[in-house]
Amino acid sequence: MTFDRSELVAAAEVDPWALLAQVRAGDPDQIERLASAFYRAAGDTRDAAASDVRAKQFVQEGYHVNGGTPLDVSGEVKATSATLDDAAEKLPKIAKVLGAVAEDLASTTRTVAAEVTGVEAELAVIENQYTAFMQGMGHHLAPEDQQAARNGYRRDAITVVRSYGMAAQGAVMDYEHSLAQATKALADLGYLPPLGLREAGEQNTAPLPVGSDPTEVAAWWAGLTPAQQEYLIDHEYGILGQLRGLPAPVLDTANRHRITDNLASLELQIAQLDADPALDPFGIQRAALQSRLDDDNGILKEINKPGPGEPPTQTFVLAFDPNGKQGQTGVAISYGNPDTADNTGIVVPGTGNDASKLSSVGSNGRDLYATMTGNRAVVVWLDGPEPPGLTNAAFDSYANDSAPNLVGDIDGLRAAHQAATGDGGHLTAIGHSYGSYILGKAATQGADLDDIVFVGSPGVGVDQASDLGIDPSHVWDGEAGDDPILFTEKRFTPHPLTGNNPADSDFGAQHFDVTGSHGHSEYYKANSESLNNMAGIADGNYAAVDRVSAPDYRGPRELLGDGLSSILDLPYAEADAAGDLLTGHPIKAGEDIWDGAVSTGEDVLHTGEDVVETGKDVVESGVSWLSDHL
Repeated sequence: MTFDRSELVAAAEVDPWALLAQVRAGDPDQIERLASAFYRAAGDTRDAAASDVRAKQFVQEGYHVNGGTPLDVSGEVKATSATLDDAAEKLPKIAKVLGAVAEDLASTTRTVAAEVTGVEAELAVIENQYTAFMQGMGHHLAPEDQQAARNGYRRDAITVVRSYGMAAQGAVMDYEHSLAQATKALADLGYLPPLGLREAGEQNTAPLPVGSDPTEVAAWWAGLTPAQQEYLIDHEYGILGQLRGLPAPVLDTANRHRITDNLASLELQIAQLDADPALDPFGIQRAALQSRLDDDNGILKEINKPGPGEPPTQTFVLAFDPNGKQGQTGVAISYGNPDTADNTGIVVPGTGNDASKLSSVGSNGRDLYATMTGNRAVVVWLDGPEPPGLTNAAFDSYANDSAPNLVGDIDGLRAAHQAATGDGGHLTAIGHSYGSYILGKAATQGADLDDIVFVGSPGVGVDQASDLGIDPSHVWDGEAGDDPILFTEKRFTPHPLTGNNPADSDFGAQHFDVTGSHGHSEYYKANSESLNNMAGIADGNYAAVDRVSAPDYRGPRELLGDGLSSILDLPYAEADAAGDLLTGHPIKAGEDIWDGAVSTGEDVLHTGEDVVETGKDVVESGVSWLSDHL
């Protein structure tokens, strides 16, 4: 086989052959025989119940049985009568449930077998096409062109495996859910299925409490049997979705269930208010519920799209908090599986973003994923409140509430990756605008990151890169010269008038080229220097990053300083010259006067340049704002 099946399965992130083996391990005929036995037992029980009725008649007629009195017979009959009646009712129900399980298993096996037949047929076609190509014009091509052609056929093969594999996986999940319901129904009827049937379904297991250490969660999950894991996924997904450190596929399944449940609950509450307007005469409750509903629909809109990449990667819902702080729904999704990715980027957005706008933030994550290379994943993080508007962005409270969640989610990513691969992987977080402040706070609270990137930052809570708990050589900054953040760029430094933000040379970050990105919202612009450089950092490919010197901005923040210098430079120079003359250094005195005049002239020019640049920034920022919002 030209294309190795294990490689195709790993790239497709689903294995239709393994799924077929899983369902074939069950025996529907054996389950059907068990159902038949229960039907026979039900018949025998009905016969026993009929005998019970006759026995009662004997008692009523005063018959003596085996020398006993009617009272003795009555005692024996009463001891068994309740049991017989109960069994006569329950045994056929148990048989019916088992028969349905057998039928579902047989149907699921046929469905999955058909998917495997389909994938093998299409893979054979691709194999034949590739062989014919290589036997034809392909063998005349240069080796790199041959490899490029092979990669194209391989992508087609991965797409086929993923398509049929996802269909097979859906059928298996449907069966497992019906099996879970059947197992519960059997237990309610007082029947404990044989161990083999229970192992094929579920085994009652208690989850760890929410808030457990991610490393402990990862180890606990790995130690569970498949039956225990299935039980938890089906019955305890409300808790599983909140446990950091679980595998991404488990979190995804659990959180999709939670989103669906929450959506249904919100729709029901809104319908109840609509049916009785007196319950909410001013519409306040309905508006709040509708906002939450918009959040859920915004999440579903994004996660139900095909993922980025070719073939499209899977999207995982890593976190969902319908009752997040400051009234915002928390969510974190990943394009690609972060448990097994060599490199994972984390996108932390800023002001004006919430779950209802997940697709907007997701577009940045998709562009980053498309620009990164190799085995990668990109997490779009909104698992903490963001300022809804510019007025709110003046406050620290959003960062204070969000930073601990970001630290916890990063710990969860590390733990899950360690459990899956034996190492923690390479994690890079990118904070934009107010998100850079959230990221800065998370870093000082112990976020375990390999690289930290700030773009369009108003300050990150510290004056020095070395204060972020990471080697300063892995702290990066990019800022467009016409970014209006310049007007508030020291807002979140410890000393708003004199402190450093990441763009300042004294901060100690590495700076990368953002040529081609304008205003405040183009750092993720497709094919831009900014996006290419951020992708290089996230890939750990530092040689590909185009480093530049710290920006020497001329604009609003330099206006006051340069104006003041132009006034003071010449008097200071004259004072120095007078001192040199008094101490007998006439040549030095002349140099002082000349240098002072030159410095003053430069400052005057800079001040004028500041005025011009300020006006230019205002105009360009206005144009950028209009283009972003119209």
